[in-house]
Amino acid sequence: MNAFSGYRYTTWLHDLSPWLSDRPRLKPGKREGPAVLVVDENIAPLITFVYLLNNHGLPACGAGSLREALDTLRRGDGSFRVVVASTSVIQLGAGTLARARRSEFPNLRVIAVAEAPGIEFAQKTDCFAYLERPFRVEQFLDLVREAMRQSTVEEKRA
Repeated sequence: MNAFSGYRYTTWLHDLSPWLSDRPRLKPGKREGPAVLVVDENIAPLITFVYLLNNHGLPACGAGSLREALDTLRRGDGSFRVVVASTSVIQLGAGTLARARRSEFPNLRVIAVAEAPGIEFAQKTDCFAYLERPFRVEQFLDLVREAMRQSTVEEKRA
């Protein structure tokens, strides 16, 4: 029997399932529901980021692929302010996220999270910020809050 099998593990994943849902909970005419979309192909960082953001008052949900993320953004009716995506997901999309951001979601901020250095990558992909692992939790949360603030300010200008 491995350490991840059994009742505790499945219960823990079940408790997190509302945060991993790709369906934002929105009420007509109100900006409610997730403000941050986390995109990662690996389940461990996805769960960690979504859990961390939700516990610090930043409503978030997750997506396991770029296609799922774009579908979620389109169904979100403008409730999303920030996308936190792994660089592997962004690289696989080959500019798809950047094009969608420019045309459909001009106020959306993208934060790229990577395990290896590559500042040039973030500049080429038109990301708001680039964060290398390992990083401090407060650094990550401050960056997401700043991205949300700038997105809101820019939307008010438009």
